[in-house]
Amino acid sequence: MTLQPLDLTPDSLLTAPLSQLASPPNSTAQPSPYAATDAIRRFQPPAIGIGDDLPYGAPNGGFFGGGIFGGSGTAGWGLLGAIGGLLGQLGTLLQQLIGTNGAGGTPGYGGNETFFSSANGASLGDPHLSFNGTTWNSMTDHPDLLHSDSFAGGFDISTSVTQPNTAGITYNRQATITTDFGNTQVSLNNAGQATIVQNGQTQAIAPGNSFNLGDGDTVTRNQDGSLVFTAYSGNGGTITTTLQQNGSGVDVNVAASNVDLGGDLVQGAPRRAYPTDHHITPRTPTPHNE
Repeated sequence: MTLQPLDLTPDSLLTAPLSQLASPPNSTAQPSPYAATDAIRRFQPPAIGIGDDLPYGAPNGGFFGGGIFGGSGTAGWGLLGAIGGLLGQLGTLLQQLIGTNGAGGTPGYGGNETFFSSANGASLGDPHLSFNGTTWNSMTDHPDLLHSDSFAGGFDISTSVTQPNTAGITYNRQATITTDFGNTQVSLNNAGQATIVQNGQTQAIAPGNSFNLGDGDTVTRNQDGSLVFTAYSGNGGTITTTLQQNGSGVDVNVAASNVDLGGDLVQGAPRRAYPTDHHITPRTPTPHNE
């Protein structure tokens, strides 16, 4: 093996590896003739990697060896890898908090929301939708009936409808409230069955029972079979949702205060290209003499 002498001309210093420009501790090597003469203290990075056990990033974070740029073990990846992992976790958390689609992150929370000091919405009957005095009909599923990013872990209400009957009418087959990044779901179906799914565990809710779901959220099953779910934002905001079996469907009533809201209820009735509820009389041309 032939050892090539290290070229320490000024041009080569610009491209020389960092390890070649610093003398390791306790080394007897002679200082470089181009060593700095200022009073700045220089040091060799320590041999112990930082963040070896963090779960994200490629081994050694793209760097070889130990020190702050590389982990000390085969699974280590150093300070830069640790920073990248932390930033990745932060980015994931922000995506969950503010969402990436209009349906509310897990399911997609956040996006296209408006602050309301007071708001009321509903999905009733076959079904008729309403929000703050505006009403319209919609006989389809609404996976994003209403959502809010004002709550840690988000808040979302979804409905799914029955198959159309012989008259083409549908009803809400089930209504579900989802919180805590999707880890908590409270549902009522048109057979009157109420359930809580929390962290993968499912249990029924009998009339007269109440549950604390965490973060101040509560759900109560009334004696008439209705469910009342109250969510608290921690900043003075609340959403109270009542789910109740009504004939062939499930009625949904929502009262909210001091929260951001989005979803199908807030967007309102679908807009048509040409209005059908206004009768316009065509203008008759006025005769005139040539």
